[in-house]
Amino acid sequence: MDKNIAEGLMNSTICLGSQAPEFRVPGVSGSLTALSDLISTGPVLLIFYPADFGWICRGEVMEFQERMADFQGIGVQLVGISTDSVMSHGLWSEQLHISYPLLSDRDGTLSASYGVMDLDLSSFNQGRCKRALFLVDREAIVRFIWITEDQWQNPDADRVLAHCARSLQCSRSTATKDLRIVEGLQRYEVEQFETAP
Repeated sequence: MDKNIAEGLMNSTICLGSQAPEFRVPGVSGSLTALSDLISTGPVLLIFYPADFGWICRGEVMEFQERMADFQGIGVQLVGISTDSVMSHGLWSEQLHISYPLLSDRDGTLSASYGVMDLDLSSFNQGRCKRALFLVDREAIVRFIWITEDQWQNPDADRVLAHCARSLQCSRSTATKDLRIVEGLQRYEVEQFETAP
């Protein structure tokens, strides 16, 4: 096993509310894409899938392509990630008319850092990423996670869309409440300071 992948898996503790690991990997054009660049324009749904040109993966990326406007409607960008090469991604996205970015995690370190590298020796997808989704908000906080051990199971885009909408609404609501609490404490401190003898 590659040392970087092993370290990534051992250090991966991604859970709801945790900081998403930063990455910088090539897209179809060959230029590097960083998570920080993606989230600077809004929340992003990272779609990990095992391989280009597989019929199950094809169904998954096509379903998200068909629902892209719905995700954009709630302010979420879509980004596909697999361990396939930039060239493979380019051919596949052209063939399927995929308009959202496909990123190449060729060495598997990105998948390992998110805890979704399949290292099961009995698995058909051993050495590839598992099928998984991570919604990352503008502050790089993970707001939704879906991971399956069943390589034949695709996520239900309707349910994912609903969960994303709810997760983002909750995070906005929590941020507003936190801001009100901070503002209230600041007013209290000012009032206490001004009325102190």
